[in-house]
Amino acid sequence: MFELRVEQQAQIEELVEAMTLEEKMAQLTGYTIGKLVKDNQVCRAKLEEYFGNGIGQISLSAGALMTKSCNCIFTTQWRL
Repeated sequence: MFELRVEQQAQIEELVEAMTLEEKMAQLTGYTIGKLVKDNQVCRAKLEEYFGNGIGQISLSAGALMTKSCNCIFTTQWRL
């Protein structure tokens, strides 16, 4: 097991404190990437429908490229 640095622990606590209950619950969910694709592209409308409050994990069953596209959208467009 590893230990977090003091700064890392503080960042985690700050993030969790800022999260709504809905965002915390969303961290328990997961989907396969296939549910997020339309016409071989990541569908933003589907991302918003499924992950309006966040996401715990996305399965790589359709490949890393699509997952990378989702991560790009998540990290630039979502609140947390």
